[in-house]
Amino acid sequence: MFPNSSQFIGQLVADLEPIEETLSNPYFSYTLGFNIKHNEICQCKLYIRFFDRDDSFLKFFEIFTDLNIKQMAIHDFHHAEDIAFEKSALGFKGFTIGLVKDFNTNRTGCGWGARATSIISGPYFYGYRFFDDFLSRKMYKYVTPNRRLFKLPFMTEMVETQELFGEKEHKYCLCPTITRDNLSEISRSMEGNLSPSCKLYHNEIIEANPALTLVNMGIGPNEEKLYYHNFKRSNKIKNYLLK
Repeated sequence: MFPNSSQFIGQLVADLEPIEETLSNPYFSYTLGFNIKHNEICQCKLYIRFFDRDDSFLKFFEIFTDLNIKQMAIHDFHHAEDIAFEKSALGFKGFTIGLVKDFNTNRTGCGWGARATSIISGPYFYGYRFFDDFLSRKMYKYVTPNRRLFKLPFMTEMVETQELFGEKEHKYCLCPTITRDNLSEISRSMEGNLSPSCKLYHNEIIEANPALTLVNMGIGPNEEKLYYHNFKRSNKIKNYLLK
């Protein structure tokens, strides 16, 4: 059903399971993401999120095959602000590294990012993406959604937004506050934001792995993003496979 994504995740299982087995610190988790553009899944992403500044997590940084990129990511991990490791509801949680497979170009990229604070603007999220020897930096702001700009049936109190140079629209993701009590309600509300074609993909993803829960979604020019979490085994990569 998802041969490209399944193959990509399967390779990550082979790469990451041996690392999992060496760790005694459980304070990390995975999030699985999909970019859907022109009614097709164009990218599959895996995010590894760290909620503790534990040096044993540096074993995951071996996924960066470029030495300079790995050293930059490790430096940021060591020097990240405490807010980077928090689980608060504001935006993406944890110091994050990730891998992405682009199915249009058949390229694999990597990256990392974290929350930080500014005296002027307050909390924000910065990220780096490395593709084909090109490193790009992205900045995301947390803003109160303006209904004229962010037109979704279900909105959160804050959104994480990326301004695009030369574009009239923004890319943004929601900032849901998810608890054990509201998990199903929030997930259903986000499903209601999806376009009909994206909703079909979502249904197929859940059918392929019912243990996954839609925990966030994003939208941009001609693009939608889906993010999934396994709440029962959040730090076992094998449980994110699509069967």
